[in-house]
Amino acid sequence: MKNDQKALFDACMKQAEYFAGRWDRRRTDELRVTVAVWTLEVGGIYFVKKPELVPWWLIAGFVAVYGWFWLRPLWNANEAEMRRMIFYQEEADAIMRNPSHVLRVTPSYARRRFLSPAFLRSWSMQFQLIGTALLALLFYKIPRPT
Repeated sequence: MKNDQKALFDACMKQAEYFAGRWDRRRTDELRVTVAVWTLEVGGIYFVKKPELVPWWLIAGFVAVYGWFWLRPLWNANEAEMRRMIFYQEEADAIMRNPSHVLRVTPSYARRRFLSPAFLRSWSMQFQLIGTALLALLFYKIPRPT
């Protein structure tokens, strides 16, 4: 492998590692926020003695906002960075197998439209949204001591 091809290979691997690192950091933040939201919901179950005083639409709105304005953009960003990481890994692999490989143009990864519910196909997004909704439901259904 020539020096310029080795440099290109190294650059592709650094790009792949960069996008993998960003994805990993975002997943860590995602976990922290999810645990915090669930902790608040469990705390609400424990500390709110009269849940009937909280309007049901406020809790339903919270779950909808959490899903639409936190989980959906998070999934979009994760998806875009995973695709970029895979692209650069594949390019590095192609350079390693064929030293005369020419780097392809990086594809643009357009974000999903605002009304696209595609994030609901992801098992982790489903788990977080269902967990949040279930805890919100338990907020109303668990009997409190009077």
